[in-house]
Amino acid sequence: MPEESGDPMVPIDRTALKKLVEAKTPFSMGEFEHIVGWDFVRDAPLSKKNTAWKLINMPRHQQQSILDIYRRFPECYIGRVGEPEAA
Repeated sequence: MPEESGDPMVPIDRTALKKLVEAKTPFSMGEFEHIVGWDFVRDAPLSKKNTAWKLINMPRHQQQSILDIYRRFPECYIGRVGEPEAA
């Protein structure tokens, strides 16, 4: 369970999220949910909500690159959005 791992569940307004996805990204809602790795029906882990928010706020050309990758590799999803970590 996400709460047990320190990732609390938070409420999601699916209607508002869908409007944002449609207005600010090239993704369909289904593509968006698959890329983020979560079905935003009601609640979601805070980490998934944060990932979704970061994806929505990416520049359009970066979103398009992610969509192109997803369409070539439909089993892929985003685990985290951020700066690369040093090895």
